[in-house]
Amino acid sequence: MRLAIDASRCRSGGAERHLAGILNNLIIDETPFTSILVWIPQSFSEELPSAEWLEIRHPRLLINNLIGELVWQACSLSGLLKGFEADILLTADASSLCFFSPNVVISQDLSSFEPEVMKSAGGMVRLRLQIIKWIQVFSLRRAETCIYQSSYAQSVINSVVRSDKESAVIAHGVGSPEARWSSEKFLRKKRDIDKYKCLYVSPFAHYKKQLELVKAIRICRNQGLDLSLELIGGGAGDYADQVLKEIEISKQEGCKIIVKGFMNHKEVLESMSDADLFLFPSTCETFGITLAEAMSIGVPIICANSSSLPDLLEDGGLYCDPNRPASISDCILEAVSNPIDTVNRAALARKISGKLSWRKASVETFKVIERSIVGDQKANM
Repeated sequence: MRLAIDASRCRSGGAERHLAGILNNLIIDETPFTSILVWIPQSFSEELPSAEWLEIRHPRLLINNLIGELVWQACSLSGLLKGFEADILLTADASSLCFFSPNVVISQDLSSFEPEVMKSAGGMVRLRLQIIKWIQVFSLRRAETCIYQSSYAQSVINSVVRSDKESAVIAHGVGSPEARWSSEKFLRKKRDIDKYKCLYVSPFAHYKKQLELVKAIRICRNQGLDLSLELIGGGAGDYADQVLKEIEISKQEGCKIIVKGFMNHKEVLESMSDADLFLFPSTCETFGITLAEAMSIGVPIICANSSSLPDLLEDGGLYCDPNRPASISDCILEAVSNPIDTVNRAALARKISGKLSWRKASVETFKVIERSIVGDQKANM
């Protein structure tokens, strides 16, 4: 049998790592497939397996342009799938206009379904999100099976899609990073003497709450805590300008805040292992792959009490109200004031992350695909 994978709209780091994770951990002989064809954009940065059973193509229209990508899916992809003689299509991102059937669709983007995200977006950004939402609803309703990456995402999205077809929740996996966080170094620190390094990894966006985080750092500084903040991700636009302005105000009051742009995956993991606290005040996460990676490294975590994040972190960190800088600063002060409790929570988070296996995600994904083929064959008998 032949499987085709449309990953033409997989451009985020999480989506790339997800596709690479399930394919690199696939044992092809345990599936009914003899050949897999995947379409990915030229910008795809994760390494896919080099195997006789896998063919990789880079369509010409995949140039990081939403309209071009949708035109390619609607007008070209079905013909390419027939030429490949595909038995089933796996759509790696739900924002697809392909009409091929049978089709298994993976939902990887919750943002269009979260009211706070839509409320904070304006102009063309809001219009783009609304269009993507319509397309996702269309795609998920047509799918034989929908795969969600968290129970939270399944509940929120399916309340809009209202599909009675089969769906499954399959979490991301997490690798075994070489970088490891040192609890000994953290325990040796004294709150009133030593400096603490905080880290947040996420592109600038209103719902990512960098503005509130910067204000929280200033509150901590005013209460005598010597700490620095490193923001990895950066960005541009009105919100980024607000954050940068707030950073300048904070620097004038003695805060140490550094903004870094894009960093490769290995560098991000090394930064996590070097931090004293990993801060994650995001209010919208389909799964939270960056949080899961921080858990696997073992760095203490302060996390938003929103979206899918509590389901992932469980009791492995401190929870804050991401809309209140004082709540974030309270958690930071709690973490450095009670280091033994902080280290214990970090150890628990690392233990929880051990359940997130790419091999398990790969096996479960391909079982869903196989069931969808059988279901489609029965429906057409």
